[in-house]
Amino acid sequence: MLCEEAGDTAEPLPSAVEQLVRTDLPFMEARDGWIARFEDVYVRAILQQTSGNVTRAAELAKVSRRFLQRTMARLGLRDTEPGSAG
Repeated sequence: MLCEEAGDTAEPLPSAVEQLVRTDLPFMEARDGWIARFEDVYVRAILQQTSGNVTRAAELAKVSRRFLQRTMARLGLRDTEPGSAG
């Protein structure tokens, strides 16, 4: 449900919202930063869960191995799967 008044919200914001979302930036810039940070944290976490096995991490993430490898390259992470060309 949309709020009719600017200050009216369904749930209170977390007390540390400033640490989560850059409200000092324009919306699109803040969103892009949020997405970049999410991708970095998500990829690192899923690789940690799979002990660096990229194939298994891709399966858990429900993405192709190639997509995950490209995302890792964009993030500056190395393919740590044994036997990979790096």
